[in-house]
Amino acid sequence: MAKVTVDGHQVLARFLEPGECYGIVAAQEKATYPFSVQAVGVCTAVAWNSETLRDLLHRYPGIALNALQVMTEQCQKWQRRYEEMVTACVEQRVAGTVVRLARQAGKRVQSGVLIDLPLSREDLAEMTGTTLYTVSRILSRWKDDGLVELGRERVVIRDGHGLVTIAEAFRKK
Repeated sequence: MAKVTVDGHQVLARFLEPGECYGIVAAQEKATYPFSVQAVGVCTAVAWNSETLRDLLHRYPGIALNALQVMTEQCQKWQRRYEEMVTACVEQRVAGTVVRLARQAGKRVQSGVLIDLPLSREDLAEMTGTTLYTVSRILSRWKDDGLVELGRERVVIRDGHGLVTIAEAFRKK
């Protein structure tokens, strides 16, 4: 999920998980979805237009309750991300994002946990509100410290506990 700002910068909001709902805001009349969604691999998306979605929500209360649950969970995720953005230093934000992506798309490999997404340093910078240079510097230091293994659009976490410790340090302040 990404958005281009008025000054032309792309903000990569997050990666969706398989089976995850998005775009429920379309149930509200005259509401526009604030993000663009692009597949990073082969996928199938199922969609209803706004009118059909509203009709289903009115006719089937269970769908409406499920939609409310999805929106509540998404709101809570955004609140945690906002808290992280305003209270954590850059290294903690990058660590938190890497840990989240590993939980979401991690795949155990011989050397650790591969984040099984095409993940560039620019993607991490966009997701954490920092620069490509800063992310590159942090990842290089983590590589030297044995926390991660790096490749082109590839991150393998070698020391998950170390990254979690960095990511959660801001919560203890």
